[in-house]
Amino acid sequence: MNLEICRITHFSSDKDYILAHFCDQDVLSLRQRMSVVEQEAAPYGFLRIHVRYLINLNYVEQYDDKKRTVVMEDGTELPISRGYLEGARRVLGR
Repeated sequence: MNLEICRITHFSSDKDYILAHFCDQDVLSLRQRMSVVEQEAAPYGFLRIHVRYLINLNYVEQYDDKKRTVVMEDGTELPISRGYLEGARRVLGR
């Protein structure tokens, strides 16, 4: 992955594409599978919270266990799905 990974706040899937959301509001479209992106980004502090979302832990502003959401520094609110909830609780349950 040849991106400035530390500037990416999160990845989201959009059908056949993955969108890389950067801290400066830029968005880059990639033709890649989320599982591949997840594997490559994991060493850089990324966590899968939903089948559609992979977040950079350095940009998490708030975690709400009751609502099952995270709010990123830019204000983007992302859901945490049931399947990824336990992992998110382990990592985010501060």
